[in-house]
Amino acid sequence: MKTTLRFAGLCVAVFLLASFGIAFHRRALDRVQQENTLLRQQIDELMAHSEQLAAEKARLSIALAAGRTTTDTPVPQAPSREALRLRGEVGRLRLQDRESEQARCEQMQAAQAKLTNAEVELARLTMAHSEKLVSSAELTNAWFTVELLRAEARGDTAGAAQVRLQQAEEELARATELRSQSLISQTEYDQAVRKVESLRAGGR
Repeated sequence: MKTTLRFAGLCVAVFLLASFGIAFHRRALDRVQQENTLLRQQIDELMAHSEQLAAEKARLSIALAAGRTTTDTPVPQAPSREALRLRGEVGRLRLQDRESEQARCEQMQAAQAKLTNAEVELARLTMAHSEKLVSSAELTNAWFTVELLRAEARGDTAGAAQVRLQQAEEELARATELRSQSLISQTEYDQAVRKVESLRAGGR
């Protein structure tokens, strides 16, 4: 009978984890796609502007060539400051994109290496919690750890940020309750508040 209850508890935990994971994944994927689209639009706009300046330069060169006398010698045309600035900006954005992608790949590999152990630990704590051997706070922290690693393993920076914020908000709610009972200091409570505010500001 006890084994059956354990198995049922594990099934419920797995179902809940899967449901939460799917919801996180959908929201995070939409946000990442929006960020990528915005970055590519900025690059396209800069490239289009650069091409317009190049076309204007070519038109002016033709006009100057048509107006030269037979004794005129060709005058080399130097790129304008605006064209050089735009080229530099495009190069900077491309370099930033490559560096960001490399850092994301390294983070994904690190998260993938840790994820299996975290999932095993979550399953163990789920069983222990069903038998009232661990607290709800321990189980919640383990769940957030798994969700964060899953987001990082997918390269989902927006999803990982959302998980961090939700965990900080959960910790603040717990700190608020403990502070009302004078079980933690005002300094500890203030730290929880600042952590939530910092994560919220970073997500804007």
